[in-house]
Amino acid sequence: MLAPTRLPVAIALASLIVLSLLPASGCGATGGTSAAAPAASIGLNTPYSAAPLAQSIAASNSSPVQSSYFGMHIHHLADPGLAPAQQTPFPPFSFSTLRLWDNVGWSNLEPQRDTYNWTRMDNTIAKASAKGVSDFIFTFGYVPQWASSNPTDSNCANLGSCDPPVDLADLDNFANQLVQRYCGVVKYYETWNEPSASNFWSGTDAQLLAITQHIYSAVKDPANCGCANGQCAPGGGENPNKVLLPPINATTSPSAKQWLTDWLNYVGSPYPYADIAAFHGYGFTDNPEQIGNGVSFMQGLMQQYGLGSAELWDTEGSWGQASSLQQPEDQASWLIRFQIMQTLAGVSRFTWYAYDNCQWGTLFDRAACPATNGVPGVREPATAFATVQQWLTGAALQGCNGYTDGTWLCQFTRSNGYLAWAAWNSNGNSITLDASALPGMTQFRDWKNQKTAITGSIPVGSMPILIENQSAF
Repeated sequence: MLAPTRLPVAIALASLIVLSLLPASGCGATGGTSAAAPAASIGLNTPYSAAPLAQSIAASNSSPVQSSYFGMHIHHLADPGLAPAQQTPFPPFSFSTLRLWDNVGWSNLEPQRDTYNWTRMDNTIAKASAKGVSDFIFTFGYVPQWASSNPTDSNCANLGSCDPPVDLADLDNFANQLVQRYCGVVKYYETWNEPSASNFWSGTDAQLLAITQHIYSAVKDPANCGCANGQCAPGGGENPNKVLLPPINATTSPSAKQWLTDWLNYVGSPYPYADIAAFHGYGFTDNPEQIGNGVSFMQGLMQQYGLGSAELWDTEGSWGQASSLQQPEDQASWLIRFQIMQTLAGVSRFTWYAYDNCQWGTLFDRAACPATNGVPGVREPATAFATVQQWLTGAALQGCNGYTDGTWLCQFTRSNGYLAWAAWNSNGNSITLDASALPGMTQFRDWKNQKTAITGSIPVGSMPILIENQSAF
């Protein structure tokens, strides 16, 4: 849980509309007193006097946030093992990207050699597409027992699933069938899930390199998928598919960071088997403002290994199983702050894990989840997801100021003179902003997007608010 609310602190804010950005050159983000050196100064003109400025961070990319930034995992959207009434309904918000991991994979799509069952993947994609999802990520991993070189290995997530296949021809056959079937529909492929974690990969670098090369070849082969004149088919024209760097499980884990460094060094620079860099954004439960540190680590390696111009995606992340975040409002606060700070740091796309998982980042309680007592429903953090999605989509995040007492102020701009500030305190302090020092600001939104006209002081606590000079949505 967040720290208890403390006594209010009166705050003088001055010249909030004046913001001159210096050129951005990378990004890092922390909160409270553990702040790292800022990546760049944003020249914010002393907006907060109750505590010293710890850091001033310019956005890595001040272009408007695209709707494609928002993605999701949904495990039971079309689960053939559940009755129709037990399937997870589509969320009450839109998103562009669905990552299919822990929904479908090699082991359940090809349960026996050359015997395929595409029903779950077909139905999942159909349901998601009908709700506006345009992009799908398929992740390789979960080697079937029949193909595994160690089919009884109990150290894997599933028996034998983390061991390399005995025969790469089996992988080739599956990958070719997959890419051909979903040509023009699934355009993003991760070469392996979390190979930095021993329960997902127990082989050698040489074995993983061979797998990576075979997957890359199958995904990129125009004989498997090509597009011409708006039509995509095996043997068509230009191949549309993109391959993602295998994501490590956490940028806060020294062993995971070392694994990725060693892997890139083993393959060599420039890294030839990825169009998009990827990582998993776990490890920031106590301070989501620090996600910038993980992003900075990834950006440094990207520059070193020839991926500096590639987009960076967080293909899996949330508060995970955090015991310190049990209250729904604490989770909602964490979600909003994490989303803002991750866009600030320069992440282009993020797929939340997971909408209907009973333990990890739960946004929807299924009837089968122990906490529901058999009563399913959308949780409060899902409301926060929809709210921050509206705050960010189409807005240009210019930068954030963080103070030693945990206060954060982040500036957003839009066309037609729109100006807004997201404000919160990561230490749980209750502070008050002086409305007279906010010229032009007319209203603020809470985490449920409910608007309040500004007539006096503005209360700010652990839950972010958005202070605006006009409505834009």
